[in-house]
Amino acid sequence: MKIKRIAFTISILIVFVVGMIQNLNFSYAQENGETLIVPSDFQMIEYSEDSGMIENSTSVNIGLPSPNWTLTEIDLNFTSIKMNSEIRVIEEEATGFETLRGYYYEILGMQINITEPTIMYSVDIFGYKAIKTASPSPVYVRIEGWDAINRRPNGVIYSIPFILNMTEGIPQWNKQKFQNPVYLSSGYYCLVLDGTGISWNDRYYWYINNDNPVSELSMCMYDDSLDEWQNRTGDVFLCKITQKVDRSYFPSEINMTAEIDGIWYIITDGTELGTGTLSLENLDFYSLGALINIIIRNNLTISLELSFSYYISLKHLFFSDCSVFIGENLINKWKVSPEFIRASSNYSVKFYFPKSWYNLTIYRNGLDITLDVDLNNTDNFVFISNTTIKEGATWSLSAYSPNIDFNLNIQKTEFEPLQDLKFSVISPVIQGSITYILIDPLGFEEFRDTKQVISQETLFCYNLSANPYEGIYKAYLFWYNSTHAGIKTQEFSVNIPYTIQFQIIFNIILFVTLILGVSITSYIILKRKRRIKIERQQKIFNIFADISNLHYFIISEKNSGLTVYEQFFTGKNLDSTLISGFLQAVRAFGIELTDAEEQTRSVKLDYQNSKILMLDYKNFRCILIMKKNPSQDFLDSLNALLYDIEEKVGHLLIDFDGDITQFSEIRDLLDLHLHTSLISPLRVINQPKNNSSDEQMMINRAFKIMKEKNANYFLVSSLHDMKEGFQITDAETILNLIQKRIFQPITKNFDTN
Repeated sequence: MKIKRIAFTISILIVFVVGMIQNLNFSYAQENGETLIVPSDFQMIEYSEDSGMIENSTSVNIGLPSPNWTLTEIDLNFTSIKMNSEIRVIEEEATGFETLRGYYYEILGMQINITEPTIMYSVDIFGYKAIKTASPSPVYVRIEGWDAINRRPNGVIYSIPFILNMTEGIPQWNKQKFQNPVYLSSGYYCLVLDGTGISWNDRYYWYINNDNPVSELSMCMYDDSLDEWQNRTGDVFLCKITQKVDRSYFPSEINMTAEIDGIWYIITDGTELGTGTLSLENLDFYSLGALINIIIRNNLTISLELSFSYYISLKHLFFSDCSVFIGENLINKWKVSPEFIRASSNYSVKFYFPKSWYNLTIYRNGLDITLDVDLNNTDNFVFISNTTIKEGATWSLSAYSPNIDFNLNIQKTEFEPLQDLKFSVISPVIQGSITYILIDPLGFEEFRDTKQVISQETLFCYNLSANPYEGIYKAYLFWYNSTHAGIKTQEFSVNIPYTIQFQIIFNIILFVTLILGVSITSYIILKRKRRIKIERQQKIFNIFADISNLHYFIISEKNSGLTVYEQFFTGKNLDSTLISGFLQAVRAFGIELTDAEEQTRSVKLDYQNSKILMLDYKNFRCILIMKKNPSQDFLDSLNALLYDIEEKVGHLLIDFDGDITQFSEIRDLLDLHLHTSLISPLRVINQPKNNSSDEQMMINRAFKIMKEKNANYFLVSSLHDMKEGFQITDAETILNLIQKRIFQPITKNFDTN
């Protein structure tokens, strides 16, 4: 029933609230006018410088901190401009060949002219071999000195000899690579193929040009059969030499240039041979990737070996988080929160601010460091140097600016329900955004809209509802871009023609119904609480009154009438057997008269000033002698007592042998259900620290009584205030203390003297 009443009340409340607010839009009221915080982006420029050294290369890939950086300056300083390795052709057109074979020409040689200091890496020989034996003897390749008089090798070896590398059967160029580079000064030398001791059948064919050779060199052959050298001038073996000449250049000699972003820049000569420089400023090379590739070119057919240092300067545009606080009758406050990520060991940041900004303050880790940066109020920029930027620091900038004025185009300022509240904004510049906020007469936000400025005039329109609030509406117009902001306000009045609306009547009925329902429900709940309180107080009073009326309690075996348990509370001791027998006779007499043996389980007698109550319960009988008739609460507790006695000791009565000591447990059950401790001598056993104030007061009263009577026990009756009489609160406190076993009855042998 209680749940139904609560659900009914809540339902009425919900219906009422929905009816009252169904046409309202929730917003936040501003006591001092509307304000707006607008996020935006603020452009900054970060700078990075880098340098390095490139060895033995004709190009360089310079890594950028990240893509989209711009190269603004570059300096190249060439410290070594030398010729790299080249292939020098001695002769390459074949018109015949000579054969290297056993017992004939076992050694072949080709004169070589070295005109300047040279490093020789390998030679290429045009020819092939025809091997007839199973295990041919090797042919060795070496560089020897040249005997100009006898026109043959002079026996001075300049290279480590190695086995000839030549293909079998097919004429072609065969590379002979020296184990180590051969360093030769200017002069004549001889390329030697030494086949001493090879078989007659093993033949090596080295092609020659004996028709019109390019080189005026000599070739020689050692004839083993004649044991002498033969030479022929005008016939040249085909060969090529891979060499490197120790030669340096000025950049102008070889038309040396650097290609950057598809543009060729001339490298100027240095102060010494083999040096040069390139210095470029005010570049604007924007890289989409993370690398800048610089290619060095020249007009030589051979490659160069270059060593140079480089220095580059880079810049990068990035946008920082920014916001502006705009309010009525307030100046604009800007806050910029950049994040600086060091791109190199030399890193700095610069940004420009509008001329209208003032009181700029720079913070690093929350501390004002404005004096540590370059703040230029003439050219309106801030430069933060490399030494000022700390790794992992947090940065912020604050500044103020005046409101930018702009105009509104308003046709009318008075409106009625369902009309369009319309006007336009004339922007100061065709850039930025406009936010429109409409505040209703109660001070809450009614409408909000933001539009980008794409023309000089921007239109705003809001359709009023059928039941708007009557009164003055205030429109706030915020214009702003990334560096400037302004605010404008305009008031409009909304008038509502007087009409009786069904919604208002319905809301009034709902309100009255709600009040009436709440009142009735509150009255019912209050009345029920009072009834429960009275019933609880009456139950506590009955406990004390009933136990004070109890004189005597007996439990006997039903068939024999023998007493198994008895307890005296007031008055003199009685003969339980006599009483039990008497009541058994009375019960039998009543059954004889009424013929109701099966229905009769209890007998009640009034004798002089006593009330006698006898109840049969399964195998035992309970007899009570009281001063007055007990309450219904007492009878209910008595039924619960009889049930527990049957549960605990009922089985002992089936084969009862006269031993009543086994029924002593009935004493505790009697105290549990009928509260017999209330008429027993009590003592204070323990005092927990968490007692309530009423419980502690009652404990103190018990100690006072025992002290006044010089006794170690007290009676419950003495705890009641003699002036105020029996108090329910005191009685409840005493029951709690007994239940907590702070007040406990004394044992049978307890000394009460």
